[in-house]
Amino acid sequence: MCWMNHKHGWWFLTESPIPASQSPALNAAKLIMESKGSSPRLYRNALVFLAVDKAKLQDLDESVRRYLAWESIVDDTTSLDLSPHQAKQAVSQKQAASTVVDSRIPEAYQWCSQPIRPPHSPRWIGHRFA
Repeated sequence: MCWMNHKHGWWFLTESPIPASQSPALNAAKLIMESKGSSPRLYRNALVFLAVDKAKLQDLDESVRRYLAWESIVDDTTSLDLSPHQAKQAVSQKQAASTVVDSRIPEAYQWCSQPIRPPHSPRWIGHRFA
């Protein structure tokens, strides 16, 4: 099952042991599946939801924070009065942090959930990417 956590303007779907009936993520997914803005959604079976693995979320979050910190330093090179060598190091660290983030995104987002409609009632199935 999944839940949603609002953090810094982003919604993260993360793994949770709570039942599907109490899952805010699945409730939100159901709302998304039912409507598109103020009109009913057509082709509901075409939706797929990607979710992050809770165990990998902390690593991804840490990597993104490190990247944003280096990006801020690179952007403020002049106001921080960095030497050319320090500025070059900051750019190198930012590039390295970007590479780490790029590698951790597929590691973290490894759950896929989609609605299926059997004859009696809709249900959700989940898949884990290898």
